[in-house]
Amino acid sequence: MTTFAGAPRAPRIVDRRVKPVHGYRAVHVIVYPDRFPIEIQVRTRWQHQWAEWFERLADQYGRGIRYGEPPLEGGNAAQQAIDWMLEVADQIAAAEESGGTPPLGFITPQLLDSVINWLGTRQQGS
Repeated sequence: MTTFAGAPRAPRIVDRRVKPVHGYRAVHVIVYPDRFPIEIQVRTRWQHQWAEWFERLADQYGRGIRYGEPPLEGGNAAQQAIDWMLEVADQIAAAEESGGTPPLGFITPQLLDSVINWLGTRQQGS
């Protein structure tokens, strides 16, 4: 934090590991160089991978899912994917807190692509 000691406003830390928001977990450090806030997110590899995948779902089904809103596209299948991702976020947190292995070792970006594509075909078929 000494890097930003001369900033006009002291850095602020928000620990989303303690109070996650819709599955997102990270330590957010907000710094204010030149009075403009810059958010730095510090995540584990698994927290980051989860967030990247959830962002891809948000691109597909509506950005509001990041804030707990229902999906704009995809209907029930999209909601099931979102619910599953929220369960995975909890599993990652539990594994990291216990020192275990997060459950995503078998999940690849290709698998997520397949799920998104499958949900997209279900949406088109509705």
